[in-house]
Amino acid sequence: MLPLLALVVLLLTILSMASYAAVNRQVLIKDYTFDPVNLMVLVGDTVTWTNTGQAIHTTTSDEGLWSSGAMGTGATFTTGPLNSLGTHVYRCSIHAVMQGTITVVTQLPGPTPPPTAPPPTPRPTPTPTETPSPSPSPSPSPSSSVAPSATATPSPAAVSPSSSPGPLAAPAPQISTLVGVAFIAVGVAILGGALWWRFGSA
Repeated sequence: MLPLLALVVLLLTILSMASYAAVNRQVLIKDYTFDPVNLMVLVGDTVTWTNTGQAIHTTTSDEGLWSSGAMGTGATFTTGPLNSLGTHVYRCSIHAVMQGTITVVTQLPGPTPPPTAPPPTPRPTPTPTETPSPSPSPSPSPSSSVAPSATATPSPAAVSPSSSPGPLAAPAPQISTLVGVAFIAVGVAILGGALWWRFGSA
């Protein structure tokens, strides 16, 4: 049973590899660095290194999967199909500080979606406040100015030096004096009538 299951898995793997067109990936050797340093490929892909620097370099797998030997300026090296899954470290055997990795996977990750921007925080709506309108101030009306009236200055009566004073008029009799005289006359008349009535009738 187990050999049959292993055979089925192997056939499925072969079919999936047959349906996939292998891709050749590129790595540039610059002055003392690999670009890109870390590369991810699918099973069956190949990798080509191109030396664009001035110094001589190599690309050598730590596991012995490939070794380019010395590569001068402009030289290239291509691996065979990479079928070993996992991450494989390689370096330049001449310059040990130069190191890179090749990661073999069955499926490449999709593009990372851009982060979703958080929704904008709503701003509080300010409550409109009524602005008090200034009350109109009454305009000062021009005060009616009363023109000062000219006070007539009495002029002294002109007295002719040549005119002489006339005779003084007699003062009119006082009314009170006349009334007193009338009362006295009436009293005398009444008194005389009484005496005559008293003694004349006897």
